[in-house]
Amino acid sequence: MAFAAEGLYQSGFENPVEQSQQCYRYLLEGFSRPGRWASLGAINTPTSISSSLWTILLTLCDVETPVWLSPAMIAADDPERHPLTTAIKFYTASPIVEIASQAQFALLTSADADLLKGLAIGTPEYPDRSATCLVDLSLGTAANTGAMLHLACSGPGFADIRTVSLPGLSSAWLPAMQENRQLFPLGLDFIFCRQEEFLVIPRSTSLEAVKCTSQ
Repeated sequence: MAFAAEGLYQSGFENPVEQSQQCYRYLLEGFSRPGRWASLGAINTPTSISSSLWTILLTLCDVETPVWLSPAMIAADDPERHPLTTAIKFYTASPIVEIASQAQFALLTSADADLLKGLAIGTPEYPDRSATCLVDLSLGTAANTGAMLHLACSGPGFADIRTVSLPGLSSAWLPAMQENRQLFPLGLDFIFCRQEEFLVIPRSTSLEAVKCTSQ
């Protein structure tokens, strides 16, 4: 899907201070009380990515936060003009890196479970020097197959076991995320995005598969 040049330059916040602060508060709440869907409201996006993912990028990214796009994310973008990378540079000044391990933010699709091992997990001295995965559930080969991953979540931020559903994710994500949990306090944090909503699963969350769910 192609986007006109004027669409690119109409994809920022109308009120940058207010909207970025609001998104940041929602993200703090998401990390302190994970496993819950929250809505950030709709904004114009430069490509077909989820509105919530674009809002989070505008809030968190700047010149000091390298961003990496998976091959599937790039393939979902305009093959000639790459408006997403252009928009990221224009609105945030974040450097776009080609080596996954250099990224502070990794943009992934539902097809990218096998790429997690290439991302930075931090070091014992600096566990915060790890990547945050922004996963667009509407993009990728699994997004249109009706796949649904149901997870029982527990750990810090959970009063008890909470069951969540992640549409568009295949079962390949579960072992990858369970392996990530074993790395704690190192590891990756996940923000899953769909349309205007997002859901956080931090590295500290223990995960088990369940057959069905109600939210």
